[in-house]
Amino acid sequence: MSKITDKELENIGIEPKKIKTIQNVLNLDDSDLDNFIENIEDIKGIGPWTVKCLKIYFDLDDDVFLFEDLWIRKRMTELIRGDIVLTQTECNEHSKIWKGYRTQISKFFWRIKPEGIIALLSDEELTCDHFL
Repeated sequence: MSKITDKELENIGIEPKKIKTIQNVLNLDDSDLDNFIENIEDIKGIGPWTVKCLKIYFDLDDDVFLFEDLWIRKRMTELIRGDIVLTQTECNEHSKIWKGYRTQISKFFWRIKPEGIIALLSDEELTCDHFL
């Protein structure tokens, strides 16, 4: 059962019809989850990014990389070259060095702040303040 209440979802501006869908997804049991995620892309408005996010969230695949995600591309750019934001293709190419661990790398880039990348490049110890 989801710990997120309908009221909490409503408070962040989600429409009641979408709240029902979200709660149904959150309350799926593990036996339904794989099948659901494999077929969710058939729903209008849901694309590869959403499917990848769900696979990462539910730890269904160890090698999912969100190269489509702008936040992740910005953090990779800061780490690799620091000027023009990497394209999705460039980001995907660079991610190949992490094959087999890209889900964890996606989570890392998703959570680290720009200040955290600066700390990494400066060989500083990362702290909680470097992450969202």
